[in-house]
Amino acid sequence: MANSPANLRSRNESEEATPCANERRIDPNSASWDDPLYMSNCYRCGKRIDPKERVLRRKVRTGEWVRRDYGKRRVQSVQNHFGMRIVCKQCARALDFSERRIEFLGHAQLAVALLVLFGLILYRLFTSR
Repeated sequence: MANSPANLRSRNESEEATPCANERRIDPNSASWDDPLYMSNCYRCGKRIDPKERVLRRKVRTGEWVRRDYGKRRVQSVQNHFGMRIVCKQCARALDFSERRIEFLGHAQLAVALLVLFGLILYRLFTSR
């Protein structure tokens, strides 16, 4: 009867209740700069981030998948994969700046296209007389 289900259950429950001798307890109040257990790294540059600093998460390109047709030796499709990752302050600033720059260039192109369209309409109005 030593291996009965009741004996196995009580033995497993008691093993879960007592921690292993080499298990480390995580105490966020005592996190130190040198302890790799508490440290996170920047996804882009690999710099260690102090656990006391605010965690910055940004959408980062995490990979690329290219599908090729080797019979015709051409690329059929390219997929870029993005995900939210932890980054340091410098990388967060760089990502924010590049995102704002792309957004600004898109608005600038729209403004130029509207100005050209408006100019063509005015030209057409004044030259038709």
